[in-house]
Amino acid sequence: ALRELARKGGPLGRLHAGWTLQGLVALDVEVVLGLLDDPHPRVRENALMLAERWASEKAVSGKLIRLAEDPDPRVRYQAALALGAWDDDAILEPLAKIARAGAGDRWTRLAVATAVPRRAGRLIPLVEDPATAAELASLVGARQDEGEIRALTAYLLAQEPGRQAAILNGLAEGMSRRGAKLATYFQESPEAQELLLRAAALAENEERLPAERIAAVRLLIHLPWEKAAPAFSRLLADRQPEEVRIAAVGAISSHPRPEVAEMLMASWKTYLPAMRREVLEAMGRRNERLGALLDRVGGKKLTPGLARLVERLDPPDVALSPDRPVAGARRDRRWRVLMNDVVEVDA
Repeated sequence: ALRELARKGGPLGRLHAGWTLQGLVALDVEVVLGLLDDPHPRVRENALMLAERWASEKAVSGKLIRLAEDPDPRVRYQAALALGAWDDDAILEPLAKIARAGAGDRWTRLAVATAVPRRAGRLIPLVEDPATAAELASLVGARQDEGEIRALTAYLLAQEPGRQAAILNGLAEGMSRRGAKLATYFQESPEAQELLLRAAALAENEERLPAERIAAVRLLIHLPWEKAAPAFSRLLADRQPEEVRIAAVGAISSHPRPEVAEMLMASWKTYLPAMRREVLEAMGRRNERLGALLDRVGGKKLTPGLARLVERLDPPDVALSPDRPVAGARRDRRWRVLMNDVVEVDA
């Protein structure tokens, strides 16, 4: 009776019949095949859940491939999850179709990503959307398979700079989740270094979109200082868009070099309030930079905001000398930027 209901009942009846058979451990592949061809999208969606254990069988896998192009987005989403149960390279093309159709939907992109825990690198060339490609690249980075990373690097060399930057950032993010650094993987590879140098060129290219430039700026943290420093100096110049300059501050602050403090403060008078907040945060991340900030202020009277900022300093390596206007400052355990006041400092 349940099998008959699964074939001839109404949509809700067909759906309930399938799940009841599943609960009774009486569901077979013939019933599932019929439900996968159901005219109602919600029945097809549920049928894909029921079909996962037979995903590698030829009759079922063929229907999974077809449903990757289903007009209903929820069916395509479930098809991506079902394809993940099929351990075969044949899933890549249908997953790419699902990714293209659902590029704007975060859940669809996640479903595609979960289907390729060991094939993300091979799916990236089939996916046009940069956000999807970056998310897949983060899986490659998290796996840290050297062969997969080399193959992805070789592929990126032939791509346009904006796509390169998006995918490299995804790769770096995935590596960071596992405590690894992109620079470590790339330091012995001339091809990989070439990609980072291209990112530096993109970051400075004023004809490209700010979003592309910002993505490229984030990659400068993976370049050796001697190669990144000239780009940082130019990116902090006042002719650059504010959002690009702010991104440059975030990237440069990750370098522990002593030159960073002077570079950040060199154009202080050209900074707008938002930029000044970012610079002061960057200066406060390392005690030696805060010392440089105090030297910059020199004997000038501190605003209340900057005075309170310094009072929250507990820096054993920052000397409070008489020529710094904080010789008697109270020391506390934490240092924080007080946004509303500190931006008024005219150093």
